Amino acid sequence: QNESEPDSLEVAVTCSNLGLALMQLDRIRDAIHLHQRARTIKEALAPNTITLARTYINLANLCSSLDQFGKAVKYLEKARDVIEGLPTSRSMLAKIEINLGNVMMGMGETVEAIGCYESAIHRETQVAPDSLVLADMMQELALAYQDEGMMMEAHQAQTQVNLIRRQKLPVHLEDTSATDSSVSDEDQSCGNS
Repeated sequence: QNESEPDSLEVAVTCSNLGLALMQLDRIRDAIHLHQRARTIKEALAPNTITLARTYINLANLCSSLDQFGKAVKYLEKARDVIEGLPTSRSMLAKIEINLGNVMMGMGETVEAIGCYESAIHRETQVAPDSLVLADMMQELALAYQDEGMMMEAHQAQTQVNLIRRQKLPVHLEDTSATDSSVSDEDQSCGNS
């Protein structure tokens, strides 16, 4: 592609990066517009690539922030479809499953969210057992179990979270197990597209 052509991958990357910046500024609708443009270009020029999957994930996060959960689910399913066809994609699939779980929780679908969280944990355990990312995923699961009244399961998941955090965090941070359990924007978007 020639750099001066309007629908180049460079334009798509620029749109994605600007969209991420606008997302940080809480200019959600402007961010959606830019990510939609990036999506259109990437679908035409770079289908079935990780960069397209990241754009779908960013769109899902944006839609979810506007309580457009149905759209968020569709984008996450598209991202999953793309990622499943790529080699070495387990960790990214786990992050997509966590995002799906978070959307399901937003929709009040706790049982479905639990299934997504369990799937994510299974995938992440294969990639990075005992990682802080895994602990964060288990924290989401524990909260979903608690919302569903599954207190024994919630306790077991929280115990695992605490064990992992004690192993991985510096001693002076050990007692902060009540830290923010949400997935950071960087984790949700899986990096810049």
